[in-house]
Amino acid sequence: MNIINMDGKLSGLDIDLSNEYSNLPKAKYVIIQNILNGIKHYTIKDTWNNETIQPDSDYNISFMGLDGSVVKISMKEIVRSVYDSEYCIDEIEDEPGEFWFFIDLFEISSNRDHPVHSPREQFLASCYGRVKSYEKYKAFIIEPYPKASSHPATDYQFVYFTNYNNLKVYVHRLVAQYINALFIGVTPVEFNAPGVQVHHMEDRTHNECFNLMICRDSDTHRQIEADKRTREKERKKYLASLKLSD
Repeated sequence: MNIINMDGKLSGLDIDLSNEYSNLPKAKYVIIQNILNGIKHYTIKDTWNNETIQPDSDYNISFMGLDGSVVKISMKEIVRSVYDSEYCIDEIEDEPGEFWFFIDLFEISSNRDHPVHSPREQFLASCYGRVKSYEKYKAFIIEPYPKASSHPATDYQFVYFTNYNNLKVYVHRLVAQYINALFIGVTPVEFNAPGVQVHHMEDRTHNECFNLMICRDSDTHRQIEADKRTREKERKKYLASLKLSD
């Protein structure tokens, strides 16, 4: 798995959990982040007893607190507190050549009336137009929906971020904002400027980055769309002429 903007600056370091949780003994419990095949993995060790602590079936870790009581903390809470990241088991197979970007819901919604905030590194978009969630303990692909149910095979597709005010985002704009924009030196925030449009080179249901083009103003986008329609008409005429000649 290849995540272009993964933050791994704390990878490989032993981090004392008492720095985050004052009710734990000093230097007894440490967490280590390792990145293997593009996925973050976490190990928690009891250094006093030289053993690794495994999460339970609900992904909680049980520690012995300073007062002798059991302190139970979820892996998601620990990873958010220590790394400002999201703990998740990702077993979704990549398509050949697929790469991903972590996306930020605030950057995406910053130009809307009610922007939303999400934990860092909780959602990803791929160059092939797939959107992935780390909200739960197992990763899952967010299902896209057609803009118009009457034309599901040819219309724009969007995804809902249901836990964030049902934020609705078109998949092609999501891919363009984090992947295509990078190639032309536009930041995700600059992408939200008025007038920025995304053109599909071919079918609107194909949201791969190589099928998308960023247009910096509406006039350019309209002209490109008009040229596309002209080419499509000429193609249909040509195909019709071939049938007549048979």
